Amino acid sequence: MTKKNEIKYPLLWEYLIITTNKDSLDSELRDKFGTLEYKLEDSKKSKNNKFSSYNFTIRVFSKEQRDEIFQFLSKIDGVKFII
Repeated sequence: MTKKNEIKYPLLWEYLIITTNKDSLDSELRDKFGTLEYKLEDSKKSKNNKFSSYNFTIRVFSKEQRDEIFQFLSKIDGVKFII
């Protein structure tokens, strides 16, 4: 029987966010996480510059918090995918 890999919290978790609206993403992240330490770094742009991707890194303390952040990110205007 194999043991399931466990994630040990707290840890830095990285989301790859693909969006068409960086201004909205910046604004929403500042409003929600402004007092917390996080990083938003450019990743890539599509050929026609319609889509941009960003690495968003933040410290999480539980799977539930990780999932809540994912849900929050998915509702930001212009966000198309989160990995």
